Amino acid sequence: RLNLDTIACFGQSDSINAYVYKALTYNWTNAAGNQLSDSAAMYFKAVSDIKYFLKVTDSFSCSKTVSGIIHADVFKPNVAAKAVSVCFGDSVQIAATGGASYDWPASPGFLTGSSKPDAYVRPAHRQYYFVSVTDTNGCSAKDSVLVIVSNIYQKAMQRKAICPGDSIQLFASGGKSYSW
Repeated sequence: RLNLDTIACFGQSDSINAYVYKALTYNWTNAAGNQLSDSAAMYFKAVSDIKYFLKVTDSFSCSKTVSGIIHADVFKPNVAAKAVSVCFGDSVQIAATGGASYDWPASPGFLTGSSKPDAYVRPAHRQYYFVSVTDTNGCSAKDSVLVIVSNIYQKAMQRKAICPGDSIQLFASGGKSYSW
């Protein structure tokens, strides 16, 4: 028995096999009538949906034609943000959606969530984090998130004593905004 409609991962090579008892010939064609294969197997690369026909003939010249569709699964994961910023020493949550399973490979600064949709990271410097996401059809895709780490460090100058009523100048640089 042949499963007529099937799903294949976009861009991947795959095959459909027909095992028909006492079959003598197989003829796989597409909707335009072009021959795709003359064996029990049809090999293809899923780049779009493919309608196919299979004609099987036995030794008595009896034949049967069936048709089916190969659906190309064009799965693409979605990361919540392509780039996020975090202050040096702080952690940040990164996330992906759209899949049935997730794999965030261990990287420097990785804290938690290797098999969850979201992960927490605390990188020491600018760092890409990669995720592999698999959908319910078993098709996988990869994506990444760039975590940008602010290099602002709080530095204290040497202590100086001042007398009541005197003033001192405070100075800061390297930031986008300041709050005293």
